[in-house]
Amino acid sequence: MFDHTSVGQFLERRFGINVPAISPWHRAVCGDLTSAFNFDSPNEDPFPTLPAIGDPTSLIAAALKLPKPSPPDTPEQLFQEPGMRLARALPYELQVHARARPQGGTLALSFHNSGRAGAVFHVYDRLHLDRIPHRYTVEAGKVVVDEWPLQANQGRYDLWVLGPSGFLREFRGTLPTGTSAHPQIELVYNVAAQTLELHATNLGRDKALLEIRANAYRNDGPWKLLVAHGERPVLSWSLIASHRWYDFTVTGTQFERRFAGRLENGQPGFSDPAVQARENMT
Repeated sequence: MFDHTSVGQFLERRFGINVPAISPWHRAVCGDLTSAFNFDSPNEDPFPTLPAIGDPTSLIAAALKLPKPSPPDTPEQLFQEPGMRLARALPYELQVHARARPQGGTLALSFHNSGRAGAVFHVYDRLHLDRIPHRYTVEAGKVVVDEWPLQANQGRYDLWVLGPSGFLREFRGTLPTGTSAHPQIELVYNVAAQTLELHATNLGRDKALLEIRANAYRNDGPWKLLVAHGERPVLSWSLIASHRWYDFTVTGTQFERRFAGRLENGQPGFSDPAVQARENMT
């Protein structure tokens, strides 16, 4: 993420100066703009052809003869241009895990940042959209844990977690009771293999039947997973064909998790190939 302090941080890095007005929060979360440039091979991409400006007087005279632009009577609806765009590598490696805790009547969220830059997460409670979202700043290499009390909701929860670069997590369900199934899901990145791993466990006595479906990027599935108490099955998907983008939903009895985003491996990639499809659906 960049903001007005990113320019100052860029000058610091380029010229070795110090801008004392930049706060520690901005330094943790906001980049210094260097990731927007290709310093490894700066001349790799051909430079675009620029218009000729050898006779500025004639160009200005021709422009003055053009009709003045005026806003349309009916503004055109915004739309997403088709196709993908090249995207620079980003320093993020983020995960958010949810742990249902029936004894305390809470849902614990743990925000993990194993990347090279800080990140801000926004958490919306969709059962109480009148409330402002909770925001969590997590420095690189840190973990932040918070507990959401669910007693007032009779154990129900519906949380929407947003992070940078298309990062999305959704946690929906009801706290388990008695010996009922108590599934836990963790997503793990295998950066070297460019794969996504889903690790499942079941803390309840009853078996948990889970269904995993792809919301975008894939045409296969769904996948079914029967998890007995104490078992730890793992499913894995390659993300190479989707340019490392993923979007999966896991559902069970009174249990739903959604995981979406992009796996970063330090290499340039492409913008979200599913954006155009989503725009067409709306």
